[in-house]
Amino acid sequence: MASRQSIKSISVTELSTAAGINRATFYKHAENPFQVVKGALEDDLDQLRTSFLNGTHESRPDFRQMWSEAVVGTVEHVKKFERIYELGFAENADGELQNLLSKHISKSMQMLFSENPQMLPKHAKKNREFLITSTAAFLGSGLTSVLRVWLQSGASDVALYESAVLSSLPAWMLSTDSSDGGFIK
Repeated sequence: MASRQSIKSISVTELSTAAGINRATFYKHAENPFQVVKGALEDDLDQLRTSFLNGTHESRPDFRQMWSEAVVGTVEHVKKFERIYELGFAENADGELQNLLSKHISKSMQMLFSENPQMLPKHAKKNREFLITSTAAFLGSGLTSVLRVWLQSGASDVALYESAVLSSLPAWMLSTDSSDGGFIK
């Protein structure tokens, strides 16, 4: 149903009828139709996050390659749920889907930076948690915006999206050379 109409326009009654369950059964599992869609998307996004973060466990990870793989994974995820994303990222959408994706990316970035503090620019250790949280939030919002613009443009060129993502990331984040003193030792 979410691939045919906006999630916010789907009623619990419609969804329950389509699923062949009663409303009481629905409410045992979710508060609203968006939670059902959210659960399906988050399951798939969690698998993408696991794959992305597994690449950071190497002794000298190639972050540019990891980002390229993350872009391909994101595009595969979006294509799997293409119509839901098209409707959820439309100009008149309520922003819930964008917020969901932004929060997911932010959490992924927090995990990445916590496991790889060498990726952060040099700073006082007492500010580490703030830097991790604020940078992760910035990237979550920014990368979600890049995806929104790409989807709304009608482009299907993954290389264009990858280029936009890599161009949007701070240079310090893509560097694997910590000898320049720009990273936490």
